[in-house]
Amino acid sequence: LSENELSFIAKAWALYDYASDVLGEFAADSLSHNAPFGQKLKQDAFLKKCRDALKLPYLKRKPSSRSGHGDPASDLSNRVEMMDSIPSARWLSMKQKGHDPALSDLKILEKLTIDMGLPEPCCNALIDYVLAINHNVFSAPLAEKIAASLVREGFDNARDAMDYLVSKKRNL
Repeated sequence: LSENELSFIAKAWALYDYASDVLGEFAADSLSHNAPFGQKLKQDAFLKKCRDALKLPYLKRKPSSRSGHGDPASDLSNRVEMMDSIPSARWLSMKQKGHDPALSDLKILEKLTIDMGLPEPCCNALIDYVLAINHNVFSAPLAEKIAASLVREGFDNARDAMDYLVSKKRNL
């Protein structure tokens, strides 16, 4: 596989948080051996396998057990720490009381993280922000527009992304 294909697989790993052997199987099943170098991985088929496997609970890692009690500053600190460490697909699932995200929402996450290069922690902050300002609707155009700003600013952690989003909201 080419460096670009390996990078694509690595971004999917960050988004979906599967074990490397699981992703390896998905990639192997999605190869076109007759295709030219750099085009062997059928990306759409690979991402479909990643999305479909969300329905298989034994492939998911267990979410960390963190207490939701304590002072608000500590809760916010724990929330930001979680945003920095949890893949976006799981973060969105947590926002939905543990239920799997809709296919359309997963495709938005793929666009934000894989295509646009938005880091996972920033994507988690963006998920919270978009759901908060958009009445719990995860809108693709809104998410993409905000993600582009976060990518241009070069943020790589949830705290900076959240600070930026809150400051922009106040300035509108």
